[in-house]
Parts: sequence; C-alpha cells; structure tokens
Amino acid sequence: MAHDIILPKLGTNMTEATIIRWLKQEGDSVYSGEPIVEVETEKATFEVTAEVNGVLHKVLAQPGDVVTVAFPIAVVGEAKEDLKDHLKEINKKRAQYNPDQRHHTHSH
Repeated sequence: MAHDIILPKLGTNMTEATIIRWLKQEGDSVYSGEPIVEVETEKATFEVTAEVNGVLHKVLAQPGDVVTVAFPIAVVGEAKEDLKDHLKEINKKRAQYNPDQRHHTHSH
C-alpha cells in the first residue's frame, strides 16, 4: 500500500524547509527509521526518515525546493505496486494550492 512521506514539523515555529539532498533514490529499498532525505530549516539541517518499509517509488520534491510542513515529499510502496492513481491524487492536491500563498512547493 502506498505511503506518503511528508515533511514533518521539526520545531515549534517551523512552517517550511528546503530539500538539501536525497539519501535514497527512486527504486531504492527503504526501511522504517532509515534516513532518506536531508532538509534545512532556518535553524538547522535534519534528516527525514522513512516511516514504513518499502521501495521509494517517487520523489516529489527536488533539492532546492522549499516545502511546507505536512506536504508530501515522496511516496513509498510495495515493489511492484502501481501508483498511478495515487500519484494523480497527489498532483490534484498540489494543484489546489494557491500559487499566491507562501505555503507551496517552489524552486529557488
């Protein structure tokens, strides 16, 4: 079953973070608790970990992207899982963000 990896709130005042680098690539196996991406806030750099075991199917935010807390940054699922419908749903939600608001993904 597909599982979204979201940007966690890593500090009381944190509202967004910048993707620094992916430690895992699409197609790699990931394990619960394993660091998969480095993100940077105004105050520090953190590693975001996988919450489930599976395969990193899709990276949704690239290095340099500024991402809002609770925004999906990747999708993990079973090895042969078809994620087309799941990814369409994510893209639909992303399109609903108002581009005039600060809380959306954008590249520098």
